[in-house]
Amino acid sequence: MGHFDFGDIQYLIDTTAKSDEERIEAYRHAVNTIDDEVEHLVKLITENKKIPIVVGGGHNNSYPLIKGAAKGWYRAGKLELAQINCINMDAHADYRPLEGRHSGNAFRYAEEDGYLQKYCVIGLHENYIPQNSWVDIVNNPFIDCITFEDIFVHEKRTFMQAVSHATGFTEDTMTGIDIDLDGIQNTLSSAMTPVGISPVHARQYVSFAAADTKAAYFHICEGATRLTDGRTDATSGKLASYLVSDFIKGITIVDK
Repeated sequence: MGHFDFGDIQYLIDTTAKSDEERIEAYRHAVNTIDDEVEHLVKLITENKKIPIVVGGGHNNSYPLIKGAAKGWYRAGKLELAQINCINMDAHADYRPLEGRHSGNAFRYAEEDGYLQKYCVIGLHENYIPQNSWVDIVNNPFIDCITFEDIFVHEKRTFMQAVSHATGFTEDTMTGIDIDLDGIQNTLSSAMTPVGISPVHARQYVSFAAADTKAAYFHICEGATRLTDGRTDATSGKLASYLVSDFIKGITIVDK
């Protein structure tokens, strides 16, 4: 269905902001505009009983995805309440405080506004969890997480056991499926996460989650294909295409 281009907003902020503080505040306000546009399109797709497949952008987009999908599937008669669950394969929880909209607090805003019921993060890196967010996660019965260290370092459970736990935790209603390419090794974004899951693990996660949930949407984020110095890299784009194919095959395995 095409893509969004908010380059004009970025140009306006970058050319008019008089300080770093003013620039940050303007960008956080601009995210609200992005939220409205993404939510509207996702709601339109889901109320017509179609599953949105969203590629690109930051994890800030999970908030309008959750909100739009919850409203759309509710209007389509697939939900009793305008509320969905979400599974996120990510090195970060993106559950930081309500300090202004950005990519680090999309799930917190979705929960606060009542559109997110249950949330499970797989592969969360312990080094990336702020103390205040960790306290909020462990004290919330509607949020669960399985850290990267518990899977691959301490080996408390296998990777597929972790994925199965997440789909079981969220099985009571429709579920959004998120994956952040920042958490995958050997992709363009791995410079930010030098230790992460493998591309094969990512494909296994998407395939199993698609087949074992009532998918509300599928979201691949943070998959940059161009570096700031102008160099290009096709790895993230190729991996995203595999993940999309895995998701489509997964949702056709069983009759929902």
